[in-house]
Parts: sequence; C-alpha cells; structure tokens
Amino acid sequence: LLRHGLRNGHVPEAVGREEDWLAERLDQMRHANGVTECQLSDGRWIEEHDHRTPDGGRVGVRRDITQQREQQAALEAARAEAEAANRAKSAFLANMSHEIRTPMNGVVGMAELLCDTSLSEEQRLFAETIRSSGEALLVIINDILDYSKLEAERMTLFPEPFDLERTIHEVTMLLQPRAREKGIDLMIDFDMFLPTRYVGDPGRLRQVLTNLIGNAVKFTDKGHVLVRVVGLEDQPGRHQLHVTVEDTGIGIAPENLDHIFGEFNQVETQSNRKFEGTGLGLAITQRLIERMEGAVWVDSEMGKGSCFGFRLTLPVAEDAPVLRHPLKIKRALVVDDQFMNRTILERQLAPCGISVTLCRSGAEALSALAAGSYDVVITDHDMPEMDGLQLANRIREGGNLVP
Repeated sequence: LLRHGLRNGHVPEAVGREEDWLAERLDQMRHANGVTECQLSDGRWIEEHDHRTPDGGRVGVRRDITQQREQQAALEAARAEAEAANRAKSAFLANMSHEIRTPMNGVVGMAELLCDTSLSEEQRLFAETIRSSGEALLVIINDILDYSKLEAERMTLFPEPFDLERTIHEVTMLLQPRAREKGIDLMIDFDMFLPTRYVGDPGRLRQVLTNLIGNAVKFTDKGHVLVRVVGLEDQPGRHQLHVTVEDTGIGIAPENLDHIFGEFNQVETQSNRKFEGTGLGLAITQRLIERMEGAVWVDSEMGKGSCFGFRLTLPVAEDAPVLRHPLKIKRALVVDDQFMNRTILERQLAPCGISVTLCRSGAEALSALAAGSYDVVITDHDMPEMDGLQLANRIREGGNLVP
C-alpha cells in the first residue's frame, strides 16, 4: 500500500528518499506510536493514527483534515491581524492622550492663574468651572494614557527604596478633605512588626492606593475607610505584603463582583449612578499589580461595604532604620469615640511596651487622669459632647502638664 502511494507520487516529502521514508513508516506502524500528519501531492492534509489492539493486532486510521487545517490557518491569520490592530489602537490612544494632555495642562494652569486675579463673582464662577472641568478631563485622559500603555505593554516600572507607610499616609492626606466633607473617618492600621521601607515603584503603588482609597471614599457616605497592612517574611530579605482597603459604603452585588476589574466596567445601579468616572481605575489597578507579580481581590456585600485588597512580595530596603522603642513613655491614655481608632492605636502602642488605657469620651478621660498618672494623652479631635481641643483645655485648666 505504501509503495503504491510512492509510485503514484502521493507523498511529496518522500521524493528522493523513498526507501528511508518507507522504513520510517513501517517502523511507525510496527510500534503503533501515535498520530502524525502528512500532506499529499494534491495539497490535501491527512491525519494518520496507528495504535495496537488488545489482541496484538494493529489498526490504522486515516482522516482528511484539509478543511480543519485551512480553518486553523484562517484563525491564525485573523488572530495576527487582530493583534496588529490592537497594537495600533493602543499606540494611537497613547499618542493622542499624550497630545491632548499637554494643552489641557495649559488650560488648567491658566484657569488657576485667572482665579488668582481680581474677578467679579460671575467671572470667578466661570473661571473655576473651566478649572474644575479641565481637572476632571485630565483624570480621564491620564486613565486612558495609563491603560493604553499597559495594553501596548509599554508601561515601565522604576523600583527604588521607598517608605510604604509614609506613602499610604500621603495618599490619605490628599483624600482627607473629601472624606471630611462627607463626615467619614480615614484610618490606617500598619502592622507594627513590619518594616516600612521596601524596594518597589512608589509612583505606581501610590496610583494603586489612590484608586482603591479614592473609590472607597467616593462610595461611602457614612462610617469609615480603613487601610490595613499586614505581612510576613516568606524569604530572607523579602516580605509578602497584604494591603486591604475596607469601607462601610454602598457595596457591590454578588453578580457584579466577577467583572468589577474589567475595562470600562462600572456597576450601573440607582445607588451609584450619581458617581462619575471612566471605569478604568480598577482595570489599571489590576494590571499594575499583575505587572508587579502580585494579585488583587474584592469582597463585598450590598449595603454593608466593600473590601479591596492586593498582595505583593517586595524586597526590604537595605537602608531600613532599626525600629527604636520609646524609652520614656510607659503609660498612654487614648481617647477616641471610634472603636476602630482605639483598637488601632492600642495595637500600635502595646508592642512598644506601653500600657494603654482606652477612653470613649472626654469625660471618661478626665476621670482616668484624676485616678492615675500618664506619660502621654492621645486624643481624637472630632468627638461628641467634648471635642479634643476642649479636652486638652480642661486638662491644662486642671494643672496637668501631660503631653
């Protein structure tokens, strides 16, 4: 049968080496060792499957797969064409976003300068509208620019030593005015036993934190937003860090959790239709964390809040200072009406060998001071009945000079 095919020129690959090809095919048949593909002289492709039977015989199956090969080739060509179009789109977006951003910075800058001049109330309203609209457009342009860079794989990370705890504080300080307007608390719980200095890209991590904490503030009308950092040393000199941002906001329905990190995805519900945005922030966050070889996740319950988190493994910076425990502070009085804040402060102070007394109000604090002595009083400012400033004045009026 094989020689008949050779004589009739059915197998182009055997021309000039007929006997060798024949030996190879007979050996393949004897060993019945799997599937091969062969192209005939008329261009057709044949799949050849040889295998043994339980009684010692051999079975050979030949199947015409020409159409399948043509479909596969067409799919490969379509995939290559789609990838080329996607790269062209990403490059176009990156270039256009960059070109648009330059004049927009000029518009915003000139509007800010205009607001600093002598204007009538109507003119000031117009100028401030130009400035705020320009800033909102810049946010959208920056999101598109970042996303297009990630799509085109042109996003470069620049690792350097940085202080993670300070970075988190800087982000929360920037978002504090917005949180204060809404009457919500911004809190940080950084594990006291973790180093604070690592090697990573602080600019991109700040962007991730701004996206997550900014979203939490945006979708929370009452309660708090808590940034929590825990971790462990999984290799010498490298820590696996878990950063979570918890809020008491509107939450996300279970059916929307799977695509919350998708591009241009925003959960369209009556409760959040008032919030504007591109729907790119979380997609950029996920891509950035994945570029850093980490992972992101989300847990949420409608009406009870959300918890966004990410995991990263970062080297500890060699110049990290050794943690020095305070030498003179032995007893601390912590005053805050928020249970979460009291808990965080206790967890931060107790590992330093400080005995902590917790109070929920200014009146409780005055009673504690009357009953004993303390090396320091740490008080919240915004508390019901007696705020932190009034408490400090009452402590001083009583002749107590405790810091």
